[in-house]
Amino acid sequence: MRPQRPPHSLSLPSLPWCPPLFLDFPSATIYVVAFFILKSPHVGQLSFDTRSLSIHQALSPITLSPLPFSLSSSPDPIKGTQLSISLPDDDVVNSFIVFSTFPSSSALQWLSPPQTFNRKTPFCLYPMPVSTRLYIFQGPSELMPPT
Repeated sequence: MRPQRPPHSLSLPSLPWCPPLFLDFPSATIYVVAFFILKSPHVGQLSFDTRSLSIHQALSPITLSPLPFSLSSSPDPIKGTQLSISLPDDDVVNSFIVFSTFPSSSALQWLSPPQTFNRKTPFCLYPMPVSTRLYIFQGPSELMPPT
């Protein structure tokens, strides 16, 4: 049986997961090279939700060659912008997506040093990880695949 798509999503959130992130405090941007693993081989289009993200590349993990991808022209007010990746005809089970957030991403709160407890180091807070999303991006505590 194929997994069911949630009503407020363009993707299947139970499939991918998020690796460690690089937080660039001066530019208020998070950079990610996400690796997703599918439970079974897939050929053709694979869709993800995105919101307030800049998608830089989709790559084959074996050859590191670019995979064709596109973003929907008009974002859905709830689901965000659909990212479609064209997977090759060789039963892909994983891939990389290179993306970054925007300083204005609604789910990120960038605190300057005076706003933090020790008043010396900046901090990034993810109070609502669903607002800025690509289902592989769910915040710093989500470093392992969902169970």
